Amino acid sequence: MTVPFVYQRQIHWGDTDAAGIVYTGQFLDFMLEAVECWWREVVGLDWYTMNTKHRMGSPMVSTQMDFVAPVYDGDKIDLAVIVEHLGGASIKHAITGTGQDGVKRFEGSLTAAIVNTEIMKAVRMPEDWRKIISDYQTACEKAAPK
Repeated sequence: MTVPFVYQRQIHWGDTDAAGIVYTGQFLDFMLEAVECWWREVVGLDWYTMNTKHRMGSPMVSTQMDFVAPVYDGDKIDLAVIVEHLGGASIKHAITGTGQDGVKRFEGSLTAAIVNTEIMKAVRMPEDWRKIISDYQTACEKAAPK
């Protein structure tokens, strides 16, 4: 597995505002797409299966974003996803969006609670998921530039 996981997002005209740059609200969608793909590719579990088979979900409880440079229609953005924190019933992903020119465009984070969807209460993440995520987190820390 390559670490960190990177999801590439093509920017389309419909993502932009009247100024011709990506509309602020779209960045949250980009981060959610990247994290959803991270779950599928890294943990081997898509959100649909998590909800239907395991009766668990991962609703967001906190989001944060900082913008560095504009993103335009036609750009491709690489969204690198790392696990910043793995709690008992929560997970915080840090996402960095970088243009094809290597310039960082934005960074942010999504914190999700792991919940039982039948009672909508936070629950401890299953140990097999936790192991995969913890191993990924360790691999990212080892691969990070010193």
